[in-house]
Amino acid sequence: MRTNIPKAKEIVRRGYNRISRRYHDDRGDGPDAKYDRYWFKAVDKKLERDSHILELGCGMGVPVAKFLSRRHAYLGVDISDVQIRRAKQLVPRGRFQRADMGRLRFKPSSFDAVLAFYSILHLPLREQKPLFKRIFRWLKPGGFFLPVLGWGRWTGKEKDWYGAAMFFSHTDQKTYHQWLEEIGFKVLRKALVRERKAGHYHFLCVKLK
Repeated sequence: MRTNIPKAKEIVRRGYNRISRRYHDDRGDGPDAKYDRYWFKAVDKKLERDSHILELGCGMGVPVAKFLSRRHAYLGVDISDVQIRRAKQLVPRGRFQRADMGRLRFKPSSFDAVLAFYSILHLPLREQKPLFKRIFRWLKPGGFFLPVLGWGRWTGKEKDWYGAAMFFSHTDQKTYHQWLEEIGFKVLRKALVRERKAGHYHFLCVKLK
């Protein structure tokens, strides 16, 4: 399927602008509150204090940004205007930027960890492997990459996802694993989080020194 990339990204931006509070309230609770605290706390334990962390698709900042910004230099990026506005209010210790993750550019070795919880799957598939390559360059040697990615291959639009249209695009977990290792990451752990008949995969990766 050939994706109209600007249109797909606008669907995501407008969708989260519309459902921001329905998706997660100010405490981080909501109908799809599946941020697994075990995983980002596991990364936190591997990092020295004041490490530089980037989160792609930070949403409204709770719980990930709120937790990590207490100990680290945290930057959260999201395509939604509403999500970023809420994050700035809810997590004053963090830094936040409204941006398209597919167009981000940073200097090499800028971060000790890059996180992406359920966000890269909103990016058109043909932009995902190039993003992984840039993330690899952005990380310092020994840095960690923690994305939550798709289980099976699918690209399309849901007309009513918690009250708004939403775009998704992902390949299968075996292909993601292959891509990550081809780029140079070592996959330390991965785990399936089931959701009805589908699910997502957590990948904990490290950029070897």
